[in-house]
Amino acid sequence: LAAGVCGLLAALLPQLEVPLWLRDPTTYPARMFWPAAAVQLLVGAGMLVPRLAERLRPVLAVGWSAVPLAAAGVLDSALMAIQSVGAGVRAGMWFGGAAVLLAVLAGLVATVAGWVERDEVDLTELDADRRAGWLAAIASPLAALAFALPVLSAPDFSPPALTHTFTTASWGLLLALAVVVGAVVLAPRCRRGPAVALLVGAAAVVAVRGAEFPLTAGRVDGPEPGPGLWAAVLCLVVLLAGALVVSWRGRAG
Repeated sequence: LAAGVCGLLAALLPQLEVPLWLRDPTTYPARMFWPAAAVQLLVGAGMLVPRLAERLRPVLAVGWSAVPLAAAGVLDSALMAIQSVGAGVRAGMWFGGAAVLLAVLAGLVATVAGWVERDEVDLTELDADRRAGWLAAIASPLAALAFALPVLSAPDFSPPALTHTFTTASWGLLLALAVVVGAVVLAPRCRRGPAVALLVGAAAVVAVRGAEFPLTAGRVDGPEPGPGLWAAVLCLVVLLAGALVVSWRGRAG
């Protein structure tokens, strides 16, 4: 919850102090804190309800990566401005850093708690769900495309992606991709509740990635949807479908 609050402040407050003749390059990238913070706030608020806390914990174990995903893009633009024109750091940057730290800690605690619970439950007779396994096999490459390929394309614009020059923003993409794929691969081997939550958390992170186009398209002339956007949309559909399949599996059983 605290990570979400810091993320909102990072989105609202200025990131840099730049010369009057220069537009702050972090204005549009900082908008990515909006969806990332929303994920943390919704999950954090839900976990305050005792009967929902255990169900939502796997969502947090995945959804935390949305905050570093957003922060890495801001940091990339900020570093270039600091190095080129000597821009100064303002409050938004500090709140963004705090949001990342708190999100990482929350995700770490949720992950450790999940593994402890998994060790205490007898899973020897739990077989992997084949339908969910097929959906995971489809979602994983789609997630790779969503994070590796640009979501936004425009003339003379190099968007954050893994297929271009590796930058600070690329670390956020790589981290989010690893977390999403890990959740998708693990879900078919989990019990119904945690499996659904893992897929929902992965879907939330993919949705944050896709939100880059509508939130940041205004920073360039002639913006067009990139291939990463369509991959993110397809991946989101597959992940949500997978969550439904796993949920129905449990009810049928």
